[in-house]
Amino acid sequence: VTFGAKVATAETLATALTANVENIAVILANNIDLPITSLGTMTGGSGEYKLGGENTKNITIDLNGKKLNITTTYWSALGAKNNDALFTIKNGTMTSTGNSAGTWNAWDIRLSNCNYAIEDVTFEKAVALDNVGKSTTMKNVIITDTHNTDTYGLWITAEGQTVTLENVTMDMTPA
Repeated sequence: VTFGAKVATAETLATALTANVENIAVILANNIDLPITSLGTMTGGSGEYKLGGENTKNITIDLNGKKLNITTTYWSALGAKNNDALFTIKNGTMTSTGNSAGTWNAWDIRLSNCNYAIEDVTFEKAVALDNVGKSTTMKNVIITDTHNTDTYGLWITAEGQTVTLENVTMDMTPA
């Protein structure tokens, strides 16, 4: 079973990303501010929102030249209910807002617990890869974070994940 949709609102995006189907593919029709809490319940202890269902194999977000802003008040993560799923993000811009914790990791877009393929994406915040035992590929990616604090551009946990970078640029120049 495949769930594919062009989405124009946060509500339709959340519905699509939490569908219990084998393949999820969404294309953004507009810039979207997505409250992370609309993606279900945060996993205790990890701050993670797991998308799809137990048998979801692929989750694809085609940003379609648009911006996806994840709004959160915690150092939250996106992941998949099926830890073996492939989560693809491509063709646009991602950012996050709303976290006012003030810590060194408060600004991150955190990706956890499954495999990721990220291509032709500009991240307007630092990216954290927290995928123990999984893999991430990043191709034609730009990471910017203009906070004038002790931050990093790309954080990779050192617990057995494979990360492949091709044409990745980080610009951490303060605003």
